[in-house]
Amino acid sequence: MVNIQSVTEPIEVFTSKGCRLASKNTGIKIDKQLKTALKNIPNDAVSIDIVKVETDFGKGHQNILSIRDKAGKLIKRIISRYKSDKLIDKTISLYEYNANNYRRISRNTYIKDKNVSEIREQFSLNKEANNLLGHTKLTIKKSSNGTRTEHQIFESFTKKSKDRRFIETEARRNSQGHMVKKTIRGNVENIEELKNDPYLYIRNYNDKDFLNAASTYAKKVQGVEDRKINIIDKKIKGSPLGYSRSLPWKNDIVVDTEKHTSREELIDTINHELRHQYQDKLKEKQGIINFTLNRNSSNLTAEENKQARRFRKAGIFYCPPSINYKKYCNNELEKDARNAGANAVRVYSESSKRLSNLFPDVDPKMFDYMLGHLKILTSNVTELLKKATTVKISEHTCIYH
Repeated sequence: MVNIQSVTEPIEVFTSKGCRLASKNTGIKIDKQLKTALKNIPNDAVSIDIVKVETDFGKGHQNILSIRDKAGKLIKRIISRYKSDKLIDKTISLYEYNANNYRRISRNTYIKDKNVSEIREQFSLNKEANNLLGHTKLTIKKSSNGTRTEHQIFESFTKKSKDRRFIETEARRNSQGHMVKKTIRGNVENIEELKNDPYLYIRNYNDKDFLNAASTYAKKVQGVEDRKINIIDKKIKGSPLGYSRSLPWKNDIVVDTEKHTSREELIDTINHELRHQYQDKLKEKQGIINFTLNRNSSNLTAEENKQARRFRKAGIFYCPPSINYKKYCNNELEKDARNAGANAVRVYSESSKRLSNLFPDVDPKMFDYMLGHLKILTSNVTELLKKATTVKISEHTCIYH
């Protein structure tokens, strides 16, 4: 049974913009029946508010569905816009609260179920630094032909407008997702150095877009730009975060973004797997006959021939982690791929650190800088070490990709 705590009747007068409140039902408790009727309800949803607003002096209207958790915090909002009772577009907003002074919002607008725009924002408040507000915002507008424009801002400020620090970027991408134009401006130090930052323009992407964009750069770093590789984001059973597969007719890299706890981890995985593609590329170019006869291929340099031979031998003695984890970790193919992943993470971490340093007193999470998390982890490990009677550290510890 629906529990309506308050109902407001329509007001008689439209505002100057042609709007007026038609109805407002708040505090509707979500029961099993309502959860079944409404699609994609968050697990922590407890109540909903339903508001109808007439627009354009009665020629249109908006239905606003607000979903709240047990604390009354807004966690999801759906705004459906109508003109003459015909659905024009729908905007779905998600709200995430990671801490008392930090939150994240994403908004996606759809026309006939096609995503036409996306807005992603972060906010952090530092009360100890004169209530300094940190803010990032990415606005993406998508055209019918697949091109897109992106406007991004990083900023921090207090009530005093003179102390505002900001970086603003503009980017245009073609239908293949390749950047065709980019600009940057701001009032922070050494802003020109940021122009060549490979991650600056993609930091606030959603996971799927970030994976695709980061993969484009990673292909260049790992030397496989000339190799056709399908990047697939899907759930993977078991422990692996991702895997690489090279077949005569296609090359795939599969990554489970939902398993990754940070962008650094995602950077590690995609570069790790692309390094495996590089290994396969060298082996294919050298060929099994040249390997067997211990001769070099003219398709490779002398150093590349050495690498290809080393990779081929490692493949012969490759051992899956389910059989022998130690041998798996010590295999040359995995050691080489782990090194590629670690180097890529180092570049991303330095990029995050550089950006975070430009905005002092702003929560490092705003820039995906992991220093705060590492401090917490170090503290926890220190406490565990104090209480432990025996400590064993394995030199073979590695991540299962």
